[in-house]
Amino acid sequence: VFGPMERNVAIQRTGLKGTGNYLWVGRLDKNKDPVTLVKAFIRFAATNPDVHLYMVFQGDELITQVKELLSESCSEPDQIILVGRVEHRELLYWFNSADFVISTSHYEGSGIAVCEGMSCGCIPILTNIPTFRMMTGNGNCGLNFTAGAVDDLLQALLKSTEMEVSAERKKVLEQHRQHLSAEAISEKM
Repeated sequence: VFGPMERNVAIQRTGLKGTGNYLWVGRLDKNKDPVTLVKAFIRFAATNPDVHLYMVFQGDELITQVKELLSESCSEPDQIILVGRVEHRELLYWFNSADFVISTSHYEGSGIAVCEGMSCGCIPILTNIPTFRMMTGNGNCGLNFTAGAVDDLLQALLKSTEMEVSAERKKVLEQHRQHLSAEAISEKM
């Protein structure tokens, strides 16, 4: 079970840089849609030099496509970092180092990585699908965008820079505690 921890301890473990850190955790496949993510983040990073995207992934179905996008378009290669596989227990440190967790999934049964990220206070930027609408309390916290829509994701990323991160993080933690935590789920049952 993950939860918030001292940010500086987590960052020492992960090496994330400063603030404006976005984390994506998933498989490099069509459903998880890393291509939409990279296309939007390249455009976002071009006007926001202090942001960083860390992509934790397993499976490499679309790795060639992702790497081609990065080599062709990214003027600042250190803004989008392909981390690769991370042991599950280490995700605790990644979620506690990042400000935002992104999911570009077209469908999800449960959204475990997003739930774990929210349990650590990561502000969700998620596709507008039923699972994620439920997890965010129909937009009570975080931001939603249309699956597969690069421009829509870009707009959500731009909105994220206007957020008061500490206040939004509190909303996310409260949403998780009330609706997604083990206690909340067992109480509903």
